This record gives sequence, C-alpha cells and structure tokens, in this order.
Amino acid sequence: RPPRDPKRSILSPVMVFRTLEVGVLATILMLLFFILDRNWAPWYRLSLGAAQMAVFNEIMIIQIFFAFNCLHLKGNSLHWRAFTLNPLLYIPVVALVGLSVLMTYEPHVGAVFGVEAHPWWVWLRAIGCGLVVFLWVEAEKAVQRLVKRCRRQKKNKKLMMMNTTQPEAAATNHPVGSPNLPRSLVCERPLFPVGRLSLVHSRRLSLSSLLFLLF
Repeated sequence: RPPRDPKRSILSPVMVFRTLEVGVLATILMLLFFILDRNWAPWYRLSLGAAQMAVFNEIMIIQIFFAFNCLHLKGNSLHWRAFTLNPLLYIPVVALVGLSVLMTYEPHVGAVFGVEAHPWWVWLRAIGCGLVVFLWVEAEKAVQRLVKRCRRQKKNKKLMMMNTTQPEAAATNHPVGSPNLPRSLVCERPLFPVGRLSLVHSRRLSLSSLLFLLF
C-alpha cells in the first residue's frame, strides 16, 4: 500500500473509537477477574501481589492480540497472512513476554515492583481474554463491512433502476435525432456496469462475518 500522508493524524476516528472500545472491554474483564481472584473464588485465592501481576499479564496479552487486529484497520485479520504481514512485530512481542515472565517468576525482580508469582493457569486465562478481545474486534469490523456492503448494493440498485428508466423516458419524450436530447441520456455505455453489480451480489461473507453470525 502507498505511504500515508504525513499531514494526516496518526489516530483516525475509527482508531480512536476502537482503542476506547478495547480499553473498556479490557477494563471490565480485568476488574471481574481481580475481584474473583481476591474474594469470590471458592477453590483458590491469590494474594494482592499475585492478583496484580495476573492483571498486568492479562492486559499485556490483550494488547498483543489487539496489535494483530490493527494490522488491518478494516479488513479481516482472521487469516494466517495477517500473522505474517509484519514479521518484525514478533520481536517486541517476544521481548515483552520474556520481561513479563522474568518479572513474574524472579523473586528479586518481583520484589522491586511489589508483585508476586501467580499460578501457571493464569496464562491460559490471559490468552483466553486476548482471544475474546480479538474476536470482538473482528466481529465489529465484520459488521462494519457488512453494513457498507449493504449500502453499496442499495446504491447500485438505485443506479441500475435509473440506468434502465432514463433511456425509456428519453425515447418517449424526445424523438431520435432531436437536438434537445440531454447529453446525459445520449450514452452508448450504461451509467453503471451490470458486471460490477453481479460481482457485488456474488461476494460471500468473510470468515469474521460468519463468526459474528454464529455468536
């Protein structure tokens, strides 16, 4: 794709909305799990330092999944090509996970930040939170694409009807060869190609759209 205009803002309205959306969703999940870890879980209870470390790692995993969402602002990221689009992205991901593991399970590093080690299954829960946010964003993008496609099809139908009705009106109101015939009606090529309309109707729903419908 071509380079972006340097005069444009880094955060577009879509990106601002999506960042706030993911922030609110992650906050709800983290508060829920923090309260569960500290008070409501009947089979376990984490200490304050372990619960704080669990929240930190869960937010980190959510941000990693969200980074892969952002590789395609409006397109589908539920494809293996989305995870190979920018191999350099894996460098900060590996570094971030490595530092988090070090801070979690190294007592001296954890003592500096006032946190404690949490059980290993917290990582599975963090990956689950990341997947929930990832699929949520992909479903939201699928709905946007579906709405845009419906609007485009509606516009195409309207243009198709105008293309079929205007020549008939011109043939009845203006005889052939009349100098008063509007130039917009004297057109050998239709105003809208039928092939494009059939192509729009023949497109299938993407994988993310199917996932949204299943949810």
